[in-house]
Amino acid sequence: MSDLSLYICVILLSIIIFETARLLLHLQKAVDAGKRVIPVTQSLQSAHKRILVIGDSTSFGTGAIKSENSLVGRLARDFPNTEIVNASENAMNIKRLTEKLSGMREQRFDVAMIHIGGMDTISFTPSSAIKHSFKKIQQYLDMMSVSTTLLISMNNVGSAPIFRFPLNVMYDRRSKRLTELFANICTDCNLIHVPLYERRNDDPLLNHTEHTFAEDKIHPNDAGYEIWYKKIKNVVQPYVIQQQ
Repeated sequence: MSDLSLYICVILLSIIIFETARLLLHLQKAVDAGKRVIPVTQSLQSAHKRILVIGDSTSFGTGAIKSENSLVGRLARDFPNTEIVNASENAMNIKRLTEKLSGMREQRFDVAMIHIGGMDTISFTPSSAIKHSFKKIQQYLDMMSVSTTLLISMNNVGSAPIFRFPLNVMYDRRSKRLTELFANICTDCNLIHVPLYERRNDDPLLNHTEHTFAEDKIHPNDAGYEIWYKKIKNVVQPYVIQQQ
């Protein structure tokens, strides 16, 4: 090996070590942030609607400085006459979501809001496994008497500042493919799809004038959640206020 080749190898190895350390540092920040979160729920003795929110860290509220500014916190504030059960967990994937719903089959809800896809994007869950899980999910929701289910699928994971080339490109493509898969599943299962995915150049969290990511560079902060919530609220509102 020539001196030049050795020099190039050393540089590449140094870059890999640096980027790996940076990635692990921010992932640890995400884990620590998740441990500090108390997910928002809203208990009412006499509620017009009963909503189940279940999903990953986006509905758990990780990244929000104030819990009331998380997605579910905003939902509770805008619909005070609605009971909200938040069964979300950090790092929840489709398999864990299915398992948790299985244990909730005896409960009853009017509306279900499923936030999922981020972990399945990162861990490359096979499409066949996702489709199979949704067959079970649909069965469990029917047992729970859910009349309306909204599937809020993940954002463009590749847009998160934590990921750099080539991971950002890889996760961008993966997010797009899973968004299309979730759209097809919603059509087949009669679910309402609320996709958060946007192409990187159009991603509002990247193009907004305010800082929209939390310190871990993967979750939204209060401003980022506000952007997502506006999109979600426009879809969910008719089903929440219906028959109140």
